[in-house]
Amino acid sequence: MTNLNLDNQIEILSALARMAGGAAHEINNPLAVISGRAQLMEEKAPTEEERRVWQLISDQSDRISGVISTLMEFASPRPAQPKACKIGIIVQNALNYFSSPNLLNLKAVKFDKDIENNLPDVWVDEAQVTKAIEELLQNAVTAAGQEPYISIVVRLATDSQHVQLSVRDNGPGMDARALAGAFTPFYFTQTSGCRRGLGLSVAWRYVVNNQGQIWIESQNGQGTTVHMLLPQARL
Repeated sequence: MTNLNLDNQIEILSALARMAGGAAHEINNPLAVISGRAQLMEEKAPTEEERRVWQLISDQSDRISGVISTLMEFASPRPAQPKACKIGIIVQNALNYFSSPNLLNLKAVKFDKDIENNLPDVWVDEAQVTKAIEELLQNAVTAAGQEPYISIVVRLATDSQHVQLSVRDNGPGMDARALAGAFTPFYFTQTSGCRRGLGLSVAWRYVVNNQGQIWIESQNGQGTTVHMLLPQARL
């Protein structure tokens, strides 16, 4: 079983976050000009064909703007606002995101939830950790096999100071190269078990932002498990 070197991963991702934030800022200003001009030209277009062209430019500008917003949030997320939260409620809220079949790309995904009884509250920003779990689940759905099966297991961590949440899929698993790049923004290979984009990167960012830890265990042909440790609520 292969484990990520967390210290190296944090150093690399922190550097990438700074670079992403700078690039996003530089792109955002000229993009706003392009988007505004496209909307103006769409309104003034003399023919339907020209209007569709300008609308396409405007729509794609908005799409890029969404990616930039995510990049900027990844680079510099708002400070966490932790409070005592029930981990079971957070997990259920994340699962509720997947209630629409469209979000699952019409896959008949089976989710199995196993949460230990009488767990202590966690001391986290509820919105950020919910988003992190949503990203883990979405990645697991993407990586899952022909009969997608995703398990969510929540236990008191062995150090008795954290709550551990684990998301496991029945996909193809990752080799060492894919595992090393799994949290890297926009990292993708056909067999990596990761979807394109910022999903796992955002999950990492939010977990670390909440004084937690996140790592992956995976092996070719044996699925992938992503673990996170979340701090217990203060007494």
